[in-house]
Amino acid sequence: MGSDIGIIIPSEFNDIRDKRKAEKYLRVITKKIESTLRIEGITTRMNDDYCDGSPLKEEWPDFSPEIWVPTYEASIYLADGFWYMFNGYRYHQLFYPPGTQWLRYNIFDIVRALGQHEAWYCSVYDIEDSVGIENYTLESWLDKAKNSEDGIAEYDLNALKREGESLWDNQRRYYHDSFTDLYQKVEDIEEQEKVRVLGLTEFGEGKIRVMCPSNSIIELMNGKIQ
Repeated sequence: MGSDIGIIIPSEFNDIRDKRKAEKYLRVITKKIESTLRIEGITTRMNDDYCDGSPLKEEWPDFSPEIWVPTYEASIYLADGFWYMFNGYRYHQLFYPPGTQWLRYNIFDIVRALGQHEAWYCSVYDIEDSVGIENYTLESWLDKAKNSEDGIAEYDLNALKREGESLWDNQRRYYHDSFTDLYQKVEDIEEQEKVRVLGLTEFGEGKIRVMCPSNSIIELMNGKIQ
């Protein structure tokens, strides 16, 4: 699908039009992300220029709650009951070449840092549409996706691998991902190496960041201490 990827992640926040509550919630979540990923430079934004100078819709408040995670180049916008994450990657990069995991690792790290366990994938056109994220709740967006022509498919890596190159530009419009295999991967590494996995995103070929019992941060090569 020739468009950027939109990523929908649940949240417990449903008071998007209360600026003071939104600011407080962003501060709490920012600290959670910093603590989980152990990265610096995360910022929040509550102003009205995330529409790049275009007028905001009349019913939308004059602020746009956003967390920027520079290491992941991810903008995470707060909406009613969900986060909308945009990181500039193309939707097809989640599927092709078959079995590619790097983008999914990137998304998984953010989902985990937000304290969540699932996400939905779509084209940006299916979230940045005429309704706009400011007028969706998680439930109303899911209703739209479920009632679409092909509904919501489960992200099944083995099934996607079997489809191979035939999947190119023929992905479904909506996918749900519970990251069961990735949570198991984290658990296996932590049990085997006696470390805390900070994320599965690679920093250098095959290297992931982990925290030792001494609180020092080191890199594992291909999931093992070298």
